[in-house]
Amino acid sequence: MDFRQRLQEEGIILFDGAMGTMLQREGLEAGQCPEEWNLLFPEKVKGVHQAYGAAGADVVETNTFGGNRIRLEHYNLGDRVAEINRKAVELAREAVGQGVFVAAAVGPLGKYLAPVGEVTEEEAFAIFAEQVKALAAGGPDLILIETMADLAEIRCAIKAARSVSSLPILAQMTFTEKGRTTFGVTPEEAGRRTLADLGVEAVGVNCTLGPAEIVSIVERLAKTVTVPVSAQPNAGLPVLDEVEKIVYPVGPMEFALWGPRLVSAGARLIGGCCGTTPEHIASLRRTLG
Repeated sequence: MDFRQRLQEEGIILFDGAMGTMLQREGLEAGQCPEEWNLLFPEKVKGVHQAYGAAGADVVETNTFGGNRIRLEHYNLGDRVAEINRKAVELAREAVGQGVFVAAAVGPLGKYLAPVGEVTEEEAFAIFAEQVKALAAGGPDLILIETMADLAEIRCAIKAARSVSSLPILAQMTFTEKGRTTFGVTPEEAGRRTLADLGVEAVGVNCTLGPAEIVSIVERLAKTVTVPVSAQPNAGLPVLDEVEKIVYPVGPMEFALWGPRLVSAGARLIGGCCGTTPEHIASLRRTLG
């Protein structure tokens, strides 16, 4: 069964949780490139995927959120885009086999598009197409475009992905507590402009907010679109602890209690983002059945 067929069936599709949280447990330090670990420490990356698979995830996401040329150039890895992205997909597939879907993750460029920034739409298109082409070569089941705040950027990413791949696309934007992205995009605009014009297979929200804050956004998005809606909240809103370290306060049990609320709001694809772990996903699996 391919991912498009799975979307046509009833029932919840459970995604995995954060990658960064887990790599930090394994020793990833601030300032290091997470995506380079696909090459340096492949067994540790595979171990993260295996942990989420064991927790009951139906979908695991590749370690490629920052795998575009702009972000990799920051670490002097701009010439290894193809190698890093393809390897990431291969690692995920080796870790979970054919019984779990592999989502090839594509995050924002890391620089703003013109006129806010200096990256032209043509340049952005080429950069996204380069990454997606490399990801597709590894054999994933879908493309996951996530954590986007700029409607122009996510539309560019979708068009670029379509130009080099026929894989299904899940497009996710990230919203603030005010119910808009930092660029002022509403859930209704996100749904209409990414679905109606570009025909992605699913739309959703991820990152920035915890499950309590995401419920209303999911409701608004679900009322706007006719395709499946996804929700991948953080483990609560980040706070600083006594040593000024960022922590996410929502534990696995509390996180899982929001699962049914997200389903009632209209989400069919549910998982976690920053701060969530295999324990969060396992708890969510038990709660959702």
